[in-house]
Amino acid sequence: MAGSLRRLWQLLRRSGLRAVIRLLIDRAGKALYGRQVMELLWLESSRVKLSLEHDPKFEFRQLDTHEVAAYARDPANDLDAQMIDRAAGGRDLCFAWLCNGRLASYGWYAFDGIEAEHNAGVALSYPSTVACMYKGFTHPDFRGARLHPIGMGLALQRLRRFGVTSLISTVDWTNERSLKSCDRLGYERLGRFVTTGGNAFRLQRFPQTAVERGVQVGAGAAPGTRHRNRLSREAVDQLAEPVTV
Repeated sequence: MAGSLRRLWQLLRRSGLRAVIRLLIDRAGKALYGRQVMELLWLESSRVKLSLEHDPKFEFRQLDTHEVAAYARDPANDLDAQMIDRAAGGRDLCFAWLCNGRLASYGWYAFDGIEAEHNAGVALSYPSTVACMYKGFTHPDFRGARLHPIGMGLALQRLRRFGVTSLISTVDWTNERSLKSCDRLGYERLGRFVTTGGNAFRLQRFPQTAVERGVQVGAGAAPGTRHRNRLSREAVDQLAEPVTV
């Protein structure tokens, strides 16, 4: 109880009363109805406004399948066997920050669409000019250096060689830090979508602004229902260089 009150006080000081009220409403909705509210975000490459300069001690690049597998051996990196398979499948790329061989931060980017289990229970598909940034992580030892937002901007630059000019992302509406980080980078908030039902998610609302940009939602939007070719192994290898782990 004391810990919860301390976190609420910290949130009040950092983000204000509105953020505290939103968090309490969110907790009540999840407890009573399995209700989840997410912000849907969209970033155009032409709208990136955060400087992408970074500390030269960090190296930014795409990880190959073997590197993902190696880093997954450390539980602190929040990677599992499923992510190794996704890297090997050629439809997902992992861009990461490395510091002296350590995995400092990373983001995962999916082409064609994203499954419901990786997107708050809602499957999405989108045009071939769009990729979904669906899993972001920064190791506690490296937080505060803005590695994740800068990494998204740099990843979008790298993805342009595959014809990708926009990113779509989903963030919990109570995650003030992540939302502000995305705002600083240049993300546009398309609106909120709402699901209910706990593990048996049921979509209640979805932003029309996303539909107008070619985003499809629901069971028919799962990856594989479209017929875009996966990335070739040669194309993926263009983005990766060996690293000692």
